[in-house]
Amino acid sequence: MPNANGGQAATLNDVARLANVSRQTVSRVINNKASVSPDTERRVRAAIAELDYRPNSHARSLVTNRSLVLGLVVPSISQPYYPEVARGVEDGAYEADYSVFLSHTAGDPVRELRALERFRDHRVDGVIICNSRLDDETLTQALAALSPVVLVNRRVP
Repeated sequence: MPNANGGQAATLNDVARLANVSRQTVSRVINNKASVSPDTERRVRAAIAELDYRPNSHARSLVTNRSLVLGLVVPSISQPYYPEVARGVEDGAYEADYSVFLSHTAGDPVRELRALERFRDHRVDGVIICNSRLDDETLTQALAALSPVVLVNRRVP
């Protein structure tokens, strides 16, 4: 269903224009940062609802240097243990307002390394790796660009 913005995702500028306020005022309302008059806040919230505005998480992550995303690497999703781990990670992430990217490697070290590279490229805020199949040196190098990291059933020197 197209939104009130002609099918395009509404921007902060669109909300500001419709509410007849500045971008900074819209940002203040969205982030509950500073006092805004009740009338102004009502106009901004009405514009947000009318335009079905959703903050751009990529733009926000550039400002905050946080993606609110965690990476989870598991070797198998068919063994009973790993779905339970994934559920626990997802439950904890949800409580903290994080999302989880899941990578199933099928026990393949090449896929695992590629998953870690993708997580780095997406600037995830942390990584959980279950039963890594990478050798110590490769794993250590791959993890150097990712922090924090939790290794499950694995140690590296």
